[in-house]
Amino acid sequence: MKNFHLKIFLLVLFLFGCGIQKFQNQEKTYVDITPVQAFEKLKKDKNVLLLDVRTREEFGAEHINGALNIPVQELENRLGELGKYKNFEIVVYCRSGNRSKRASEILVKNGFKKVYNLVGGIIEWKNKLGLKMKKITKDITIEDLVTEFPESVGFLMKKGIKCIVCGEPIWGTLEQAIKEKGKEDEMEQIIDELNEVLGLKEKENEAK
Repeated sequence: MKNFHLKIFLLVLFLFGCGIQKFQNQEKTYVDITPVQAFEKLKKDKNVLLLDVRTREEFGAEHINGALNIPVQELENRLGELGKYKNFEIVVYCRSGNRSKRASEILVKNGFKKVYNLVGGIIEWKNKLGLKMKKITKDITIEDLVTEFPESVGFLMKKGIKCIVCGEPIWGTLEQAIKEKGKEDEMEQIIDELNEVLGLKEKENEAK
């Protein structure tokens, strides 16, 4: 009888241990994130690293503004370079999402706790938000904006940005506001709003 109870006790311990291990494994994973979610995260928090795990050639051809490039094949040997980002949120991306999954698993395995995989990679980012991130200046026209940020127009319109002077949608008033005399201060704020939405400002507008 004692042996029977001992066996039951050991079996319970084994099952309990397996349950804990499974729970821990479930906890230690990365999170899939959409381009818009990643954009909002990057815009609001300075402690976010954007990690591009494509090849150097791909990175040189195009990349998301502010990204750090470490090819996935080199990641395990270069983890030391990410030491200072251990407590950061890390958004990982590649071309379409496959390599970034592998990279995310490597990061989680090595103790990085806040890892996000960009679903669809840079392809989906370009489809949703655009890629060009040139600085907006006072002399830019509506035509210039549409030319420079064609993929982002829909996103901006969805945000419903309006002119602070007349309350109308900014696309219909931007050029007029630039040309009107005495609108310098208003124009500065309009430009800040645009830059903020496009992710070009280092800090979020404190007024918001």
